[in-house]
Amino acid sequence: MKTVKKMLAAAVFVAGLVLCACKSDEEQTLPENTNIVTGEFDTGITSRDIENAIPIRLDGENAYCDESSVKIEAGEVKIKSGGTYILSGTYIGSIKINAAETEKVNLVFDNVSIVSKGGKCIFAKQTDNVVIYLREGSNNRLVADVENVSEEDLEKAAIQSKVSLAIDGNGSLDIAAPSIDAINSDENILINGGNIVITAGDDGIHSDKSVVINSGSVDIKECCEGIEGAGIYINGGCINIVASDDGINATDGNSTNARKGDSGKNKNADSGNDDILVCINGGTVNIDAAGDGLDSNGRIEMNGGYIYVSGSVNDNNNATDYDTEFVMNGGTIIATGMSGMYQSIAENSKNMVIDYKSGKLIEEGSLIKLMDENLVLLECTMVKSGNAVMISMNELEEGKEYTLVVENETVTVTATKGTGSEMNFGGPGGGPGGPRGNFDGQDGGFDGPRGNFDGQDGGFDGPRGDFDGKESGFGGPRGDFDGKDGGPGGPMAPPDGQEDGFGDPEGN
Repeated sequence: MKTVKKMLAAAVFVAGLVLCACKSDEEQTLPENTNIVTGEFDTGITSRDIENAIPIRLDGENAYCDESSVKIEAGEVKIKSGGTYILSGTYIGSIKINAAETEKVNLVFDNVSIVSKGGKCIFAKQTDNVVIYLREGSNNRLVADVENVSEEDLEKAAIQSKVSLAIDGNGSLDIAAPSIDAINSDENILINGGNIVITAGDDGIHSDKSVVINSGSVDIKECCEGIEGAGIYINGGCINIVASDDGINATDGNSTNARKGDSGKNKNADSGNDDILVCINGGTVNIDAAGDGLDSNGRIEMNGGYIYVSGSVNDNNNATDYDTEFVMNGGTIIATGMSGMYQSIAENSKNMVIDYKSGKLIEEGSLIKLMDENLVLLECTMVKSGNAVMISMNELEEGKEYTLVVENETVTVTATKGTGSEMNFGGPGGGPGGPRGNFDGQDGGFDGPRGNFDGQDGGFDGPRGDFDGKESGFGGPRGDFDGKDGGPGGPMAPPDGQEDGFGDPEGN
């Protein structure tokens, strides 16, 4: 059997944002077939690596490096050999990696700002794998300044890699790619740390294979699709997604003709494949999507963690959407949206579920509260209007009645086994559908039109407050879950998101 740390605590979902407070921890036993993926290569960079790193100084349209392994041409810095390189300064151009296939390249970002007119700020053409390490205390920025997007540009990203790519460290990285993907790899993508903020015209993070998030914070403020890959594994960290299409989409098809408003590069090319998987083992995920919120063209599996999904305001998309099954063995999910294509969790799930359909539209801003007698188990505010609510959490008992408060109405609901795609709502039926207007990727209910994020330590503060990284229980670069200032509520709290990360190589 596999075991992971589970935090037992009190918490409240507010406006889709999670406030948490820790009281104690215990070992959580996961099923033998639990999918836990930690990545295929070591991303650890030591203080000695940084001390001995090859410096590359960036200065406007110029760059400077004395090593023969680095070649500087007009608008491009070419890294030709493996090793650790430390970049600092501001540059108009791009960094290209073309080393031997057996050599690993580490890029240490130490207050780097790169603007690329061609779209690719970082392009890993050939090497064994690439690690981007965000030095503690550093603020880094990549801007893919692409105008008049062509078909060729569709294959570009601010960080474009032909090999496996990892991001680690305790600094911040702001990526602006208003016309293309922010991060794209032909191979796997691994995130082990850092505070990453993304604005993208297409995908926030895209892998042709797998995306693995173990730790750190990822705030995708604007995108077409948030995270896309054949396998998406979330083991920890804090993730916030505002998407004009799907929030998280597992797919491995080969279509490449998607743009804004389409359903993703590979949507539906792989319908019904169980090898295509969204697997959540830990962490905290908030999704505000105009399309499907949590979408797999294969299956979804959840063994731990905390997810709030605000799905589409029309009946053509689901808050949770899958082709085969959604097996819920642990953790907590609350998914809100419309009932037209509603899907619950699978009958063979270990968790019980409450499937509720309102007899009228539940307006944006309405309070939803689940109670076990006088104990508040869960509370949230509708980010967008909808008429369907799905709640599944470890605490639910089969056949037991609970009280669900929706706006000013109180109804009795019963926790049952999941029914998959069959609609077995526990609340009153009927009622009109919601509006069918398009969502423009803005105004996601995360403070202001697109939310404010300051790049610090990955927390959500206040019922509709700024993403300020403070007092969320995610302390420091590898800080302990301190349990302070997390808010009242029932027996829920996200894990600390730090178990799978890497420490500060500089000894902090």
